[in-house]
Amino acid sequence: MAYLISQGENDFVELGNGIVLTKLVKSAQRDFETRKTAVKRQSAAATSLTTTQAPTTAEQIEVWNKSHVIGASVKVPGYQGELMTRTKAMLLFGHRAGIYIKGYHGYFNLNNVAPA
Repeated sequence: MAYLISQGENDFVELGNGIVLTKLVKSAQRDFETRKTAVKRQSAAATSLTTTQAPTTAEQIEVWNKSHVIGASVKVPGYQGELMTRTKAMLLFGHRAGIYIKGYHGYFNLNNVAPA
């Protein structure tokens, strides 16, 4: 029944006693309208997300490197005090913006690093 309603078929003939089919059709039509509204909302949300996307990883790296020098003081959540960068921001693993900090051997995700 849902398939027929989605194809635009809205006329059904009730045979026999009772109104079981009538109730079923009304319920299916309500469900169809609810789904159609939800799909429109999701589509609108997806459209608004694509128009206000965050900068790409490459853009993020470029902006960081233009405004911060090697040796800049930074703060990282979970680490006490100010830390100091030992490299420029760089693309790691082909998709992640990272930076190396003095005194630490691993990289820090650039999203977690903020100027002090």
